[in-house]
Amino acid sequence: MSLPIPSLPLQSLPTLFGSLSLSQLRASAGPDGASAGVSLASIEVSEAAADPGTGTGTGAAAPRSAGPVLRAAQVGIEARTQAEEGSTDHSLAGARERGLQRIRARMQHMAKALERLQSGVAIRSGASAGAYAQDDAQVTFASYGGNLALSASAGTLSNVATGTGHDALALSAERVEGVYTDVDPQRSAQGGNDAVAIRATEVSRVYTGAGNDAVAIAARTVTGVNTGAGSDAVAILADRVSGIYTDRNPVGRGRAVNGTGNDTGNDTVTLQARQVQSVYTGGGADAVTIAAQSVESIYTGEGDDAVTISAAVVGGIYTGAGRDAVSIEAGAGRSRLSAGPWSTGSPVESRMLAALGNVADIDTGAGDDAITLSVAGAISLEAGQGDDSITLGGGTVALRYAAGDGNDSVSLAPGTEVVVQLGEDIADWSVTQEGDSLLLRIGEGSIRFDGVAASAAIGLVRWGDPQVEILHAQLPLDAVA
Repeated sequence: MSLPIPSLPLQSLPTLFGSLSLSQLRASAGPDGASAGVSLASIEVSEAAADPGTGTGTGAAAPRSAGPVLRAAQVGIEARTQAEEGSTDHSLAGARERGLQRIRARMQHMAKALERLQSGVAIRSGASAGAYAQDDAQVTFASYGGNLALSASAGTLSNVATGTGHDALALSAERVEGVYTDVDPQRSAQGGNDAVAIRATEVSRVYTGAGNDAVAIAARTVTGVNTGAGSDAVAILADRVSGIYTDRNPVGRGRAVNGTGNDTGNDTVTLQARQVQSVYTGGGADAVTIAAQSVESIYTGEGDDAVTISAAVVGGIYTGAGRDAVSIEAGAGRSRLSAGPWSTGSPVESRMLAALGNVADIDTGAGDDAITLSVAGAISLEAGQGDDSITLGGGTVALRYAAGDGNDSVSLAPGTEVVVQLGEDIADWSVTQEGDSLLLRIGEGSIRFDGVAASAAIGLVRWGDPQVEILHAQLPLDAVA
């Protein structure tokens, strides 16, 4: 049984969401997958905008300021995922298409649980239903066979707990802390397909347990969302987001993630915020889309993942083993901010040295990955083992390469600088150039660069050697004349 939060008509929203003009805040969960979405229209909330005297007559409390992150117009984010039904398409194109479909898809299933609650009708004959209201809070609920539909609005909602059925929750408050949708004292149930929609200023500790769960949140700060096992969908619009876990067994950073999580669900996470930190999706073919100023510590684990990130600063991006499709637009890598100075007016060797580091800002792990990276400043990339296809657009990129990393191809946009940072296990290399291509042979592997003529420079740094060897560089205009 699926109990999603329905897409409500705009005129009914003040009852549920106070003075915030939310056109859509939705979450849908079922046996075939989960969907979550947040869409804001004509938001004009400011620090002085909330007026306690603008109640709707329903007993709902008018929310206070939602913070500057909600001062936007026509901003939408959506996430959707489906339970995999024996898919055999393991191609890179298939991984990319599955990820993009989950990211862009619109919610298809419109259950009637809360619509019936609003009209005072129980979900089924024989179900229980009730309502409670006072000046600063209202609660409406209906249950049948262990499945619960709940709508609640208050100043603070704390420790909201439901059982292991298929639950649908719509919560509105200044602060929401502690939502648990799979409470099972006996620890014997599998967990239901839960749908949770939350509008608040602060949200913390949301746990939906096993099942195909959907979580949609609009808030200022969101901390600690754990959707457990299953194919889950999470959509969040906030100022600060941290601690998002869609794997029931999140583990440490980097390669420790690869294959160690025991959740292989295909999860979708869509985040729009100023700051995003610590997102763990575990195993499975996951889709992650993030737009933020700062993005740090994203772990998608083993599987054919689709990752799209747009941010001023990025760091700690690990997509694990699998044939991943990664697209990143960034101003600079986080680890490069503490390195040497990077400036367009500096010598090319200095810019390349500033891009180097002991840890890559982006690590796509083993597998034949497709990577598109555009950067304004300096950043470090490690594509790992496998025959990777890399497109670089602008900036200075340190490309880390170790023995056994395969035969990679790199397409260079005009003006791009790239420096190959060899691992300590590499002693010999050779280079040949033919036309617009440069082939760098490294042991049994290689890197083929295309678009060399219009690129700014290609360099190489040996392990433990601070000197940059220039393999190709654009001639100054006065030298050409």
